Amino acid sequence: MATKAIAKRRRTFSKKRGYSPRKMTLPLAVLMGFVPLVGLGISTVKTQGWQGLSGLSSALIPFDTGTGRWTTANLKYGAFPIIAGLLTHKLAGMLGVNRALAAARVPFLRV
Repeated sequence: MATKAIAKRRRTFSKKRGYSPRKMTLPLAVLMGFVPLVGLGISTVKTQGWQGLSGLSSALIPFDTGTGRWTTANLKYGAFPIIAGLLTHKLAGMLGVNRALAAARVPFLRV
């Protein structure tokens, strides 16, 4: 009696390769948001010394510790540029600018 040979076929599926960053990168727009705050800190240390840095918190929160009042005048040196940098970074990511920079192999840079 003849027997049938059953052929076993294996089917391999390849995984789709996901996007992974090649190297460590720095979000340039976010870092540029901290530049006015650092500049304010440096100028404060030069004029008032290290004790003057206690008033630097008014650049990040809308409360002025010197006068004890709520004011948004000093936020232009701290919180507003940082928020603008974060929004710029988010928008650049949504538009694909960061991926284009990575494809062009620009080292250590993201917008």
